[in-house]
Parts: sequence; structure tokens; C-alpha cells
Amino acid sequence: MPLFLKQEDKLPFTGDYRQLIQNEDIKTAAAAFTSHQLQQPAVNVLYVAQREMATVNPMSDAVQILGSDDATTCHIAVVRHIATRVTTLSHLDGSRVADCVAKMVESCGDEAERILGGTDRKFDVFLVGGFDDERHTSVGLSNETLRALQSQPHHLILNLACITGLNDRMDGRYHKPIVYGIGVDIQTGDIFPASFTDKGPDEALRSARIFSNNEETMSIYNPSTCEITIPPFDYTDFPGGDTWLHLPDSVILQNLSTSPHAEPPHFVSSVKATIRYMGKHPRPRETIFLNRPRRYRRSPHTNEWTLQEG
Repeated sequence: MPLFLKQEDKLPFTGDYRQLIQNEDIKTAAAAFTSHQLQQPAVNVLYVAQREMATVNPMSDAVQILGSDDATTCHIAVVRHIATRVTTLSHLDGSRVADCVAKMVESCGDEAERILGGTDRKFDVFLVGGFDDERHTSVGLSNETLRALQSQPHHLILNLACITGLNDRMDGRYHKPIVYGIGVDIQTGDIFPASFTDKGPDEALRSARIFSNNEETMSIYNPSTCEITIPPFDYTDFPGGDTWLHLPDSVILQNLSTSPHAEPPHFVSSVKATIRYMGKHPRPRETIFLNRPRRYRRSPHTNEWTLQEG
């Protein structure tokens, strides 16, 4: 089924995002979004990392804000069921994009059906991320994401496409994104530029999953139990891990980033923390997961995610 614009017209898209961004409504919406003030929500947040997704329903008290950040060439996608306000967010990094988009729409629709019963599958869609990077990684991901959305069998309305060229700024000689992250208010549906200091439990473990052989996007939240649920996984050894920890930041950026001149300031320290974690826990399925998922529930007293036993 074709994508629709907010005005319910069929989106004139043939697979090239550069055609999409000639649409005046798309350009106006992106410009307005990039002008919004950056927020840093800290209460009742569910953070979604790279190659993860989460579906939340508005009846949950555990999550008010669903969000992700640190997207340079990556794209953050939001699918929101119009009738029930069930919301799914994913941080797309280019791995199995079509599968991820289909999984997002299915998860959002299934949760809407669970809480409302038989219902139509009509969704609002929001896309943010990428910039005019010199390797053209962003434009490739924009095209792949849009094609995946267009191929879905349900009614999808594209409200925002602040992607690649519409999310680009110059910083001296280099292109950089304007917006690196977003938050979604589950109750109101408001979407805003955001950054997050608290990225949730098991940050280094979840980051290390990028180095596994599994390119599937991981669903990290169970909306029925209101728990973060991280399924067991292993990752491949990081060659020369100790050596990487002592290399200059510039070497790490050039070799481990898709956009070395556009990464946020904490990129290198985060990468090093992940490498250290992998060296300390080379077999996480056995030593960290104990061959079962790690489940976290938010404490109503401290607002912290607490590991559940058993």
C-alpha cells in the first residue's frame, strides 16, 4: 500500500528520498521540527538503543517518554496506532531494515488489538535521522526505510520525514545532523528533539550486541508486563580489544564510526566502555544471562529499572 501524507493524499514516491523532500509539506514539517528546543527527559523514560525497538501502550504507568539518541547516519522511526495511541519506536542502523519495519508495524498493531479488541490498522509514521554524509550512508538508509514502509499492507500516514538532507547542517567544513535524538510522549503523541543521560539498564551489554552476528532488531520491552526484557545472546570476540583501548580517539572514530566528523562527544568513551565490557564478559549468554532473559521492572519508589530474579 502506498504511503500517505498527513492530508491523506498518496505520497508520490518511487524509491528515491530526494523526490520525497521536494514536497513542500514534508520540508515545512522538517524545518519546524528542527527548530524545536532540545529536551532532556529523565522521568519514566524507556530508552531504545541502536538495533533495538520497543512498543508501549498508553495505559502503562511505567513509561511516559519513549526515546533514542546518538543517531548520526542511523534513523529513528516511530509508528503510532491512531485509535489507541500504542507507540513503537526503533533505532535503525541499516541492518535488515525491511524486517525491522515490518516487525514494528506488526508489534504496534498487535498491541493495539490486544488492548482494544478488533481494530483497524491505521498508523502515523515519523522518521528522524541521517544527514548529508560523505559516504552517502544516510541516503541509502532513507531510501531503504521509505521503501519498507511503502511495502506494508496497512494504512500508514507519514507525518514527519526529518531525514538526511532535511536534517543537515554545516559545522565548519563538515556536514552534521541537526537532530541526533527524539522523545515521544506516549499520552499526547508529541515528538520532540531529545537527548538522554540515562540510557537504561545494561547499557554496555546492549551496545555490545552490535558486535554479534545477529542483525535482527531486538524488541526490548514487554508491554503486557511493563518490563524491559533482554533476550540472551553472545557476541563475537573483539580483535585486539586491549589495543583499541589505547589508540587515539581519531583512530577509533575513523575505523568504528560511519560518520567520524559527526559523532557526539561521548562516542569514543562509549565505544571503549563497550570494548572493556566485552573483554570482561566474553561469553555473556552463560555468565551474564545465565541462559535466560534479563528482566527489569521500574520501581515506583525510585523510578529506577530493577533487575527481576528468576
